[in-house]
Amino acid sequence: MTRRLLMIALACCFFVSTLRAQEPKRGKQLPSLYLIGDSISMQYTYELSKDLQGHYKFERKNGPETPSLDIPGGSNGGDSRMVLGYLKQKYADPNFHPDILLVNAGLHDIKRNPKTNEIVITPEKYAQNLADIDSLAREHHAKLIWINTTPINDARHNKPGMGFFRYNADVQQYNKIAQTVLGDKGVSIIDLYSFTVSHDADAHRVDHAHYDKAMQILQGDYIAASLLHAQ
Repeated sequence: MTRRLLMIALACCFFVSTLRAQEPKRGKQLPSLYLIGDSISMQYTYELSKDLQGHYKFERKNGPETPSLDIPGGSNGGDSRMVLGYLKQKYADPNFHPDILLVNAGLHDIKRNPKTNEIVITPEKYAQNLADIDSLAREHHAKLIWINTTPINDARHNKPGMGFFRYNADVQQYNKIAQTVLGDKGVSIIDLYSFTVSHDADAHRVDHAHYDKAMQILQGDYIAASLLHAQ
């Protein structure tokens, strides 16, 4: 077994043992958790929801799926502006009142036009959208937990013919914005960026942005462990 595979195996054992050490809640109502995020969140959802069984009532944004993981819609929440708009619509329904709002948005915000280099959501607008999401959660007495954005390999992503470019420098900048806007307000931030980098992100890529099943399991376990530790 290579050193990389050994590290992955040890990480899996650690997170699974952490989760199993947490006794499921019995005899009382589980706290509700609602996830909205990009395609990365779609891919770790199965493992995350499985890990949280008996601890949280888990739901996420769903709907008719789009033909590509790159296109927002269905389970894919898209950029922070789309997330904010969707949550405003959800909160118009009095039956929507999750205890925890788990949000993972950023990859669609940093899309750039290959010809003009124009970014979809500017840093200033990203900061405002995050502040508005936080205010919306507080207004409705939900605890916001943020998941930051996963890394990008510039050379692998930005090839000729790609409809949009992304840069890891933007990922890092937008993650810092989230830390400033949300972290400084006491919002918990799950550092999925550093976790993914530390587990050899590029070795697990299956395309320009997404990961194989092994990484999806690791990410789901890590997020679940972070949530359970915070209980």
